[in-house]
Amino acid sequence: MQKITISQITEQAFAQNGPLSKFVKNYVPNPVQIEYAAQVAQCFDADSPEQTAIGLLEAGTGIGKTLGYAIPLLAYAALEGKRVAISTYTIQLQSQLLSAGGDVDIARQIIRELTGKSLTVAPRLGLRNFVSPLRIRTALAIKGITEPSDAAKQFIDWATSSKTGLFLEWNRLHGEIPIEFLTAEICCEPYLPETEKQRYLAHREFAKAADVIITNHSLTLLHARSKEFSVLDAPDEAPISIIVADEADRIESAAEQLSQRSAALMSMRSLFDRNDDPASQGIVNGIRTICDLASRVDTGRYAHVNLLNNPVLASEISFQISQLLPYFDQTLKSCSDNEQIAEMALHRKSLSEFRSRLAQDSASTIPIIHFSEVRRYPSLRAVDPNPGTLFGRLWQDAPEQDRKPYLEAALLTSATLSDGRESSLKSVAHSLGLFKSSHYRLTTGLFEPAKFGALSIVLPDENAPTPTLSVSDDEFSSDPAWIAYAADMIAKAAASGERVLALTLSYRDTRMIAARVRLRHPHITTLIQHTETDPLQELLTRFSETDGAVLLSPSCWEGVNLPGLVKNLVITRIPFAPPDQSVAEIIRNSMLKRGFSPSVITATIYGRSVIGTRRKLRQAIGRGIRQLNDVCCVWFGDRRILSQDGKLNLASCLPTRFCPALKTASTFTLDRVVLSEEQEEVKQPKPIAWPKQRVYI
Repeated sequence: MQKITISQITEQAFAQNGPLSKFVKNYVPNPVQIEYAAQVAQCFDADSPEQTAIGLLEAGTGIGKTLGYAIPLLAYAALEGKRVAISTYTIQLQSQLLSAGGDVDIARQIIRELTGKSLTVAPRLGLRNFVSPLRIRTALAIKGITEPSDAAKQFIDWATSSKTGLFLEWNRLHGEIPIEFLTAEICCEPYLPETEKQRYLAHREFAKAADVIITNHSLTLLHARSKEFSVLDAPDEAPISIIVADEADRIESAAEQLSQRSAALMSMRSLFDRNDDPASQGIVNGIRTICDLASRVDTGRYAHVNLLNNPVLASEISFQISQLLPYFDQTLKSCSDNEQIAEMALHRKSLSEFRSRLAQDSASTIPIIHFSEVRRYPSLRAVDPNPGTLFGRLWQDAPEQDRKPYLEAALLTSATLSDGRESSLKSVAHSLGLFKSSHYRLTTGLFEPAKFGALSIVLPDENAPTPTLSVSDDEFSSDPAWIAYAADMIAKAAASGERVLALTLSYRDTRMIAARVRLRHPHITTLIQHTETDPLQELLTRFSETDGAVLLSPSCWEGVNLPGLVKNLVITRIPFAPPDQSVAEIIRNSMLKRGFSPSVITATIYGRSVIGTRRKLRQAIGRGIRQLNDVCCVWFGDRRILSQDGKLNLASCLPTRFCPALKTASTFTLDRVVLSEEQEEVKQPKPIAWPKQRVYI
């Protein structure tokens, strides 16, 4: 009897009268979703033990991406009897994937019906995703709160009685945690007693026995970094065979955050400051000396110091680290807490590796001291221009270890994986370390719904002020005339009586534009301004519950799901971010050593930012179209959208189905009038010279 395949199971699931029709009301097969799911199934179906099958598949909003990959993924787990994982970047998506009646739950029931196999699904999150009742009591005592609010009391009761202890559970039931607390001050830490970590330990063991785990990119990357791949795997060495990385466009961000934590001096100091033994105090004193050395350096407007350009400072820090390492060895020998030992060992390793970086003249990484934005706390980092290549270790073959690639298959998917062109997926593959492996099979594809939502466009006046004024050769500030123009545009959008979501690039712009709206348009009483201290979820709730609400925020470019509510989306600025100076320096040095010309190097460095800008614009536009019948008007407040670099044009940032809207786009004039004008053809973008450096202040 011929073995049934993943592709066959997938085809049955998406059939006209198949199992999906039982779980999805008024189910009608979506040809594009079926094509996407079939491509995923083919990627998982191939039987080639020596090669990892890699899928780079973009699935635009409206495709039904989650069901499209969940059904073939769970079919693989059922048919092959092997464990699989789904990795995400945001808590919101993790919550959706774990919800009863959600897409993964539906896929699990369908696979049970088609194969007879009942799969177990479990979350797998890190220790700091769990609440600590002990730290809650400590936080209340430190803040002098003797009578918590009703919301805080409810949270404290939950923190004590919850079976999971996961912040994710509270978020799913109640939204954000009460304002009395910060997650960082009440989460579990390795140094806590075992009684505080029991729920985490039970969670970890349950996940290791599950057929399907829902994890996050940080843990997936830790798994990749572990030589034994010991983070996600079961104690009996039942490995993960396939990983689906949803929100794959954020893997680099997760990898960057992971590397930034590698030598956090203040974190080390707080870990050892609690101990009074001589070795711990030696570590604390050594870290204090390194911090003192770092504080003497003038960084100017930058948040880092390149130690390759500061050999004296590099030598002094290297000496201090060499003095610290023996103290670490002493504390490791005397400590009896396994998790604290692991934390200490990680800190020791990060310091040792950083010291090694100081001794190398490498073009691949640059050792720097980085200072936190507010408190100027120093940390030691080895900056990598391509941190996402860590993810690629999951499919790289390792001949020196005499083993085949760890994964049988990996799917990297997202609604905005590319910059709108399939050719750009090659750059994604490079950034994630794909081509460092010699044995892989690559599948790429872009999938977009033919019909999903309706979009209209309002462009800025070609004579409108630009967002920035030159302060010096390489610094810019917001132009007050543009602030007024943006405020007037937001007010005009609000005049429709429908909700307005206005996207800014900074809290400073948000404050200035909000102040101008209040001054020039006092009749707008539904303005919601996002400040640094406001929990975003609370603002989104107010936005949802207030007719005609106007929300200004720098944090809603992605990950915000407000189906049917965002009738007007105002993009105040083009989200062009200049390259990080440290990363740019690494790329420049590396390319110079390989013989590239300065002009090619400059184009490469700024090309990365252009691709990122196009992707962010596509993500922003997706905030307005979240479901089939959504109707949204997108307003652009930055006249540079009319005359962009040829690599960055508005048509390329729109889903194909919305490009015709450019032919009938309206214009918001300087007189605050929306001028509708039928255009014969879309204007071709005119070249513009981006500034070589731009700092928004």
